[in-house]
Amino acid sequence: MQYWGEGLFFDFGYSSNFAAEDTIPLQCSLGGKFQGNKFGFSGILALDGYSFDAALNLSVIPLSFRIFSLELAYNNHIAKTILTEFNPKVIQLDNAFLCNFKFENKAKVEPFFTKIGLGINISNHWQKLSSRTLEMKKNYMLIEIQLIKSFAKKHEIMFRLATYDPLYFNTLLSTWWQLGYSYVLTKNTTMGTLVEVLYTDQFVLSGTINGFQGKLFVAYRW
Repeated sequence: MQYWGEGLFFDFGYSSNFAAEDTIPLQCSLGGKFQGNKFGFSGILALDGYSFDAALNLSVIPLSFRIFSLELAYNNHIAKTILTEFNPKVIQLDNAFLCNFKFENKAKVEPFFTKIGLGINISNHWQKLSSRTLEMKKNYMLIEIQLIKSFAKKHEIMFRLATYDPLYFNTLLSTWWQLGYSYVLTKNTTMGTLVEVLYTDQFVLSGTINGFQGKLFVAYRW
């Protein structure tokens, strides 16, 4: 998910993407997010030893009241693996359409923000197999719950449970558990950390932790 707030951000961390190798690769991301009263957008570029990912999110807010707003969002994600002896050549394209219900008491100095999102992802997957290319298509639901609480003026905590991440789309039975903390250094600069775990449930018969990440980030607000 990277940084959840507004601004230009850069983050880095070690990721457990690899199962076949002993080393744990460094991952870095660069992006930005802006949210206005009627529309918003964000973009992310990410690179690690496994793949290159890019995501673009566009949103509009057709309904907005004092504490409630309805947001319609579109997320486009494309990923290309870095070809090695462990990684096949794979290209993935996701088009996600989301309906987000947001609740926030904007009158408070330290607001509590809640977002509940429902949507659908249309995914295309191409894998190079010697002389031919295997193409797979699948559609599935997306669910997201996000909670953000500011306190003591400079501190903020974020919790998110979702069936997808902007850079890592998965099926409905895979869930991202994400917990973040940020601290305002100056008027325009924020730093923090984000830890996340990907949990996969095999139709409720068994479950396993499928991956985890820990990141440090610095964000600049203009």
